[in-house]
Amino acid sequence: GCVRMFTADAEDLFSLVKVGTPVIITSVTGKLN
Repeated sequence: GCVRMFTADAEDLFSLVKVGTPVIITSVTGKLN
């Protein structure tokens, strides 16, 4: 799935994700549809 997170929340999630889990990080400015 896709989630939009504040930086602090993404940092908290980092400690919960197992090593080797595929993660895609993108940066988008503007309105998302």
